[in-house]
Amino acid sequence: MGKKFQFDEEDVVHVDPRDPISSFRKMVSNNHMDLVSRALSEIMEYIETRIKLAMAGEKFDQVVLCLTELRVACTTQREEEAWDNWLARNIGTLPAELLLQIKDKGLGYLKRSNSELFRPESKQLTVLKQELELDDLD
Repeated sequence: MGKKFQFDEEDVVHVDPRDPISSFRKMVSNNHMDLVSRALSEIMEYIETRIKLAMAGEKFDQVVLCLTELRVACTTQREEEAWDNWLARNIGTLPAELLLQIKDKGLGYLKRSNSELFRPESKQLTVLKQELELDDLD
């Protein structure tokens, strides 16, 4: 009998809110059980809960670390659609501070177009370009 999916006392089978990144990594890399889907689902739920419970002005450092781990795991486990779907489902409700950090870290879509996500938001860019062109003529 094979022991491929036999439970081991040291196996982490849930994302621990006290140590989400470490427990998530252990679940994704588990050789005894296939926990990737559960790990992705639980870390997404953890991230969404942290965002909902965030205080005004919170820096979201832990959330960004979790998002980075989630995106890396989705890439290495060939679950790019899971990342893209999560981001698409949540992009409109993310706090502005967190969205800026996501953009700064380059945590865009993996398979979808990022043109909307990383589009410059300022309409003053056109004015600045025109001013620079005028300066070049002087």
